[in-house]
Amino acid sequence: MFSDWKLFKAHKKATLKALNKAHWTYVNGILLEGLEDNETKPFWSYIEVRKQDSIGVAPVKKNDVLMNNSKDKAEILSDQFRSVFTHKEDGAVPELEGQNYPVIDPLTIKDNGV
Repeated sequence: MFSDWKLFKAHKKATLKALNKAHWTYVNGILLEGLEDNETKPFWSYIEVRKQDSIGVAPVKKNDVLMNNSKDKAEILSDQFRSVFTHKEDGAVPELEGQNYPVIDPLTIKDNGV
């Protein structure tokens, strides 16, 4: 019976390895075909299927109460972030040790630049 288990595990490992290799061969084929044909749609279709983004924030617990309301969740998360970050006064940038780099002029970012 022990030899059967070892045989099963060996076959499982070989199967997973072959499956992984087939998957990446497929993805590389999509990339190469797209590059040759100057076509990106198949690649982006593959990426869209693979995305696992969830929409929204999961319910958050505060004082043993599960909050589902978006405003409550936002306030709880804001309180959490505020509690772990310290507030530094504006302009109080610490001096770093190491190589001296030239100072960068202030950056202006506009809507059309984003």
